[in-house]
Amino acid sequence: MIRTLLFIGLIAPFAWPLQAQEARKTAIQSSQKQEVDGVSIPDSYVDAQWITMEAPQPDGTSVREYLVQRKIEQTRLHPRKPVVAELKTMMDSLLVTDGQNLVQQLPTGFEIPLYGGIPNDNSLAVSNGGIVLLAFNSHIAGYDLNTGEQLYSQGRYPLGLIGIDFDGPSTNFYDPKVAYDPVRDRFVLAFLRGNTPTSSGIILAFSKTNDPRDGWNVYALPGNPLNNDRWTDFPVIALTAHELIFTANLIIPGQPWQTGFDGSMIWQIGLDEGFTGAATLDALLWSDIKFNGRFTRNLHAVQFGDAPDRDDIFLLSNRNFSLQNDTIFLLHLTGMRTDANTTLEVNAHLSDQPYGVPPFARQADTDTTNAASGFDTNDGRVLGAFFVNDHIQFVSNTIDFASGHSAIYHGRIDDPYATNPLISGTIIQHPRLDLGYPNVAWTGTQACEHQSILGFNHTSTQDPAGCSALFFSDEGEYSPITYLTKGEGYVNRHAGNYERWGDYFGLQRVYNQPGQVWASGYYGYANQNNGIYSARVYSPDTLHLRLTVNANPGNALCQARVQALAINGQAPFTYTINGQPSVDGISEGHCAGDKVSISVTDASGCTRTDSVIIPLKNQSVRRSVYPNPTDDLLVSRIDLPSAGKVQLLLTDLNGRELTVITERFASAGLYEVVMDLSQISAGTYVLKLFLDGEELNTQKVLVR
Repeated sequence: MIRTLLFIGLIAPFAWPLQAQEARKTAIQSSQKQEVDGVSIPDSYVDAQWITMEAPQPDGTSVREYLVQRKIEQTRLHPRKPVVAELKTMMDSLLVTDGQNLVQQLPTGFEIPLYGGIPNDNSLAVSNGGIVLLAFNSHIAGYDLNTGEQLYSQGRYPLGLIGIDFDGPSTNFYDPKVAYDPVRDRFVLAFLRGNTPTSSGIILAFSKTNDPRDGWNVYALPGNPLNNDRWTDFPVIALTAHELIFTANLIIPGQPWQTGFDGSMIWQIGLDEGFTGAATLDALLWSDIKFNGRFTRNLHAVQFGDAPDRDDIFLLSNRNFSLQNDTIFLLHLTGMRTDANTTLEVNAHLSDQPYGVPPFARQADTDTTNAASGFDTNDGRVLGAFFVNDHIQFVSNTIDFASGHSAIYHGRIDDPYATNPLISGTIIQHPRLDLGYPNVAWTGTQACEHQSILGFNHTSTQDPAGCSALFFSDEGEYSPITYLTKGEGYVNRHAGNYERWGDYFGLQRVYNQPGQVWASGYYGYANQNNGIYSARVYSPDTLHLRLTVNANPGNALCQARVQALAINGQAPFTYTINGQPSVDGISEGHCAGDKVSISVTDASGCTRTDSVIIPLKNQSVRRSVYPNPTDDLLVSRIDLPSAGKVQLLLTDLNGRELTVITERFASAGLYEVVMDLSQISAGTYVLKLFLDGEELNTQKVLVR
C-alpha cells in the first residue's frame, strides 16, 4: 500500500540560505598495493568471526540508546492502527522473480546458512558476463550464472584474506560494499577495518579481471585520515566515469551521540589506477562538510542509473533522527579530484512529503506492548539512490504517520541542477507488514524513463523475516508488493528485546539486460538464524516504448512497403524513415536488399530506432544471404528439408568457430534468420549451416 501525506503549511520547495563555508580538502596517498589471488584459502587459515551478540548500532551504542527513546516517543505520537488498503495508486502488474536461497553445500550434504555478523549488511553486484558477487559481514560469495557454480569452493571467501596484509592492530573486517563497473567490466570491493582510531582503516580492492577469482589489487586508506582521534563508520560507494566515490562518517570514540559524530567525509579515488594496479592511489578527501554551521550527516552518493558517463556526482542527506522532517540536503561534487576547479556545493530543500524515525519492526516473538522490542530499524538516513537524465530517486526508512508502521520513504528529485529542484515523496507501507532497509534501481531502457524497482526487507507478527520488491512506473504508479521470499521463521540471536535487521539491501541493475535487477535481502531461517536470499527480479515492462517494423517486398521492382508501429509509450508519435518524416509510419518504393532505418519518438521524448532489410521477392530461393557485404544486419534465408537440430555458425576462413548464431530444433520449411554483425571486426567470414550435425551449406560473408 502507498500513502502520500501533505505537509501542512508547505507552499513550495525552496533552498535554505547557504552560509559561506567551504569543505576541507586533503590529499592523501594510500598504502602500497598488495595483491591477493582472490580464491585460495590457506590450509592454516581459520575463518573465525567475533560476533558481538549485542552489537552496537552504526555510530555507536549511545546512538542506539538515543534512537530507542526516539522510537518510543514516535510510537506514542503515532500508535499502530489498522490500515485500509488504497489500491487506487497500485498497478495490477506483479514482478516476475527468479530466486535462490544461497547456502553452502558441504560434502556431508548439510546446509549452512550464509550469515556473517549481525546484521548481514548485504551488498551485491552483477557483471554483464553473468557473475553475481555478494558481500556481507564478513565475507564475499557469489555465483557464475553461466555454469551455475559457486565462485568459491567453501561457498564464501573471508574479507580477512583480502585485507589481512593491512590488518595492523586489528583483524576486524566488516561493512563490505561491492560495485560493478560496466565500462571497464570490473568489480570494486570496499570494507572497513577496526573501530578505534588506532585500528580503523578503509580497504579498497579492485578486481584484476571481470572474474573476482582472478585476484584483486588491494589498497588501504587511513580510517583516522586527519590524525585527530577518529575512526571511520557507515561506508557507501558509487562510481563516476573515472572515479570511485567513497563516503563515510567520522566517529569520536567514547562520546555520546550528540558529540560522537564528527562529520561525514567524501573520498575521490581513481578507478583506472586501481584496476591497472598502480603502486599507490592518490586520493582526495573532503571533510568538515557543513550546512549553516552544522554537519551534514550520513552522506549517500547517488549512483548513476545506467553506466556512469559523467565526472560530477550528487550526494544526499537528511535529518535522520527527526520524528518528523521534510528537509533533504542535496550536495553536488562538480568534478574530478584532479580538477582544481572542482567544488562541493551544499544546499537544503524541502520535500512535499515528511519522513520520520521508524518504529521497531515486529516479529512473532515481539512484545507488542513494548515499543523498544522487535527488529531494529535504525534511523531515517538515505540508503539507496540513482540518477538518470536529471532525475534522482532515493529511499530510506521512515514511519507511516497514519498507521504507525515501519515503512519505506521513496523520494524523487527532478532537475537537481536547478536552483530550486522539485522534491516529492511517497510513503510505502503495508496493512500488515513492517518494511525496512530499502534500495532502488533503475529499470528503464532510455534516459527519458524513470521506472524503477524497489527492494526491501519485510516482517510481521505473522510473517517470518523475508524480503520483497515492487515496481514504480513511468506514470508514478506502484505495483503490488511481490515477495522474493517469505522466510521460514523469526530471528532470535540476541539475548535482549531487539534483533539487528538491516543494515543494507543489495540491489543492482543488470546493465546489459535492461529491466532486470539482482536483489540480496535478509532472510529468517527456521532455526532462528539470519541468512541471505538473492533473486533476479524482472520489471513488468508495461510502459517501455517499443517499435515493430514490417516490410512487404511488393509485386513490382523496387516497390517494397515498410510500415512502422509504436507500441506502448505516450501518444502522439512521430516517425522518421531513412531520415525523412512520416506521419503514419509508412514508406514505399524500397528495393529488395535495401536497409531501411526507422525511428519513432513519443510525446515524452523517448525514441526507439530499428532497421530492416527488404526481403527478396522470389520466395523460391532456397538459401541466400543478403546484403553481402554488410556492416551491421545480415539476413540468411534457410530451407530445411526435414525437421532436426539446426546450428548456424560463424567461422573464420580457417574454419575456427567464432560464435554460434543459433542452435535450436526446427521443423522442415523455409526460415529467415536476421543477425546483427555490427560488433564483428571487418573481414571475410564463413556462415555454416548444420542439420543434425551434417553440414548443409556454407556461404562467405564480407563484413565492412
